[in-house]
Amino acid sequence: MESSLGFMAVFAVSGSVVFVASQFHKRLLSDYLDKFELEIRSRENVVMKKKVRFAADVVEPSGNNKEYRRRHSSKAKFTTEL
Repeated sequence: MESSLGFMAVFAVSGSVVFVASQFHKRLLSDYLDKFELEIRSRENVVMKKKVRFAADVVEPSGNNKEYRRRHSSKAKFTTEL
């Protein structure tokens, strides 16, 4: 009789340990999946930034831009006179 009582106690303890472990595993898995889903959603909402590309005929001004100002100021005067 004592052995069956001990067996029942071991069975109850091991059953409760298995139950607690399964609940812990379920909670960990649920938290992991929530984080994973959040990361997937945040990637979908990210807007890719456009890269700026200049035309091939764009010339970078050199010096202190005197030549550029001289050319464009004469064009600006011409267009305002019309």
